[in-house]
Amino acid sequence: HLQHEINMYGGISTALLFPVLVFLLRVFGFRPVVTVHAAIPIKLIDRRFLEVFNWPYPKLLTPVVKLIFPAVYFLISLFSEKIIIHTQTIKKCLESDYHINGRKIIIIPHGVPDVVDEGKLLSGNDWRGHIVGKKMILYFGYLHKRKGVEYLLRAFSNLTSSFPDYLLVIAGGTIQANYFSELKNLVTNLGIKDKVIFTGFIKTPEISYLMYHCEFVVLPAIYSIAASGPLAQVFAFEKPVIVTRIGSYAEEITDGVDGLLVEPGSVESLGAGMRKMIMDEKLKRDIIAAVKERHETRRWSKIAGLTLDSYNSLLNTN
Repeated sequence: HLQHEINMYGGISTALLFPVLVFLLRVFGFRPVVTVHAAIPIKLIDRRFLEVFNWPYPKLLTPVVKLIFPAVYFLISLFSEKIIIHTQTIKKCLESDYHINGRKIIIIPHGVPDVVDEGKLLSGNDWRGHIVGKKMILYFGYLHKRKGVEYLLRAFSNLTSSFPDYLLVIAGGTIQANYFSELKNLVTNLGIKDKVIFTGFIKTPEISYLMYHCEFVVLPAIYSIAASGPLAQVFAFEKPVIVTRIGSYAEEITDGVDGLLVEPGSVESLGAGMRKMIMDEKLKRDIIAAVKERHETRRWSKIAGLTLDSYNSLLNTN
């Protein structure tokens, strides 16, 4: 059982080599199962997409990538016994854009811990003393251009005068150093340095602490090409969430029921959603109740059972 995501094992050369691994396993008598974590709609592959993902020479590479991705996904499908994916959105993309037979695809949602704890803050960084007892809005995930954090910062800056007791915590490691510098400069230019905390990469106990104690989570991505690990954490900690109306986010969240949907790349829409989440306590309570139900369906014990069922179905076929 292999895991595949774009750039998981390096750059474009290793992306091309991954199907060779699946092929070799087949040659040596194994029946490979591949979890495909991300599928990129062909229409999204343009110069801007490659620039966001830091691919070199985006103008020249765009037509090449549009050929490479279908080849990679086709070969993975050809040599694997089954493909596991986490959302219906990814399944539709694999079928429509990459012409993979839907009967070869199994949908098993992203699992979450059965039980979570409050976590704790570890010693060593200055930011920890500034958040205890404060109302926190939390972004959690790697800092990458596709995550749209700059829109969150601008939207939050418009709310600070109305809600001065709120902090915005940006929790996660840096993948793109230039992007992190841009975000830090933006915070300075917006005049909200005392309201925004960048934690950098943090360990599990601190992730748990921030998720447990935050008021709500915001995931303002401008691209959705995979099931969201941070959104899975939201389900585990049963927190209200604001996400953008794209891809798997729009599939996972029903607006006003188990979260709020806002338009991607829109400071105004994101700001309105945050203001609503802050002011409407009944809405937050209703969302939390719905997310609790979602947690029940995503517990690892249930997801593990579904995965074992998929293995058994393969073992019972020739």
